Amino acid sequence: MITNRIARNVQILREHYGWSLNAIAERAGITVNIVKHLLKDGSNPGIGAVVRLANAAGLSLSELTGDELDRTKLPGESAIVARYLNPAAMSAAIGARVRAYRLRENWSRRRFIEHAKISKGMLHYIETNGVEPSVAMVERLASAFDMTLAEFVEAEESQVIAVGRHIRDFDDCTVAGPQRIDVPVAPRGSTAMLYVVEGAICVSFDSDQRMLESGDAMLLMTDRPYTVASTSDERARFLRFNRMRPNYGHELAQA
Repeated sequence: MITNRIARNVQILREHYGWSLNAIAERAGITVNIVKHLLKDGSNPGIGAVVRLANAAGLSLSELTGDELDRTKLPGESAIVARYLNPAAMSAAIGARVRAYRLRENWSRRRFIEHAKISKGMLHYIETNGVEPSVAMVERLASAFDMTLAEFVEAEESQVIAVGRHIRDFDDCTVAGPQRIDVPVAPRGSTAMLYVVEGAICVSFDSDQRMLESGDAMLLMTDRPYTVASTSDERARFLRFNRMRPNYGHELAQA
């Protein structure tokens, strides 16, 4: 079970670095009681505590929740580097991500709760951020979308640059003032990478918005509509690489 793997690896970290319960709690920004809970086999902590603890130990989620940690590969305490820029935002984004992915799959709430094997009330609380889901619940949700827990929680957490096949076209776009680019929906599985060369843009899709400044990049699914708009009267320029499903000839339009 994932909870048992977490408990085992937290204990390994504690022994390897000689951390007390208080030291772990302080490093991760969680309470001592939560640390005690994490150390118990079969415990089911909130996903936020798990992300913060992984970050405090310089581990990725896949490392903390995966196979037994190799003590010989753990860095010295002074060499620990946080893996995530904003752990709190990662856990807070889960509700919106569940809803966005569910709608993308055209699943009604009833169909999804049957597929994911969760209750209607739990789905409501998760999608409205009424409750922080446990790590076991997030693993179940991730599995419903054919993803690992780490893939699901880390999705869109940071700027991404990717190399892919079937790059069909390349757009050099500029926006300024109230200008906005509306992008039509592409076939399932299509993606686009946006790279901001100059200025700043706002990318909006589903219920989410992301601000990108010069030098930022984002990889996003384009099998759902999204818009790119300027954030001020200043000119903004960005490059858009479109990775379409093979044999797709639809051309993107700029409004």
